Amino acid sequence: MLCAQCSHNTGGTQRHEVVLTIEQPGGTSTLVGSQVLIATRRRPNTEDLARDKARIETNADGTIKVNGRLESIVFGTWAFGNVKGGLAFTFL
Repeated sequence: MLCAQCSHNTGGTQRHEVVLTIEQPGGTSTLVGSQVLIATRRRPNTEDLARDKARIETNADGTIKVNGRLESIVFGTWAFGNVKGGLAFTFL
């Protein structure tokens, strides 16, 4: 389990920084930066898509099976974001 604490520090100067302290079983790490982006795992929202009627195949976790071009097995149907599994960042 990951335990993290984030604080904003101006240190009395014009320079703003964010300090992220991460505690894990292997030890503690500190990251310093100007901004923090936190992303959490999301479950795919595919339950109401009538996948069986569209003949779209899914993996055991509910994600849609796609090839390297984000195409499902159904012609003209693509999946990206959290419904395809893996990283949810999709650049087109």
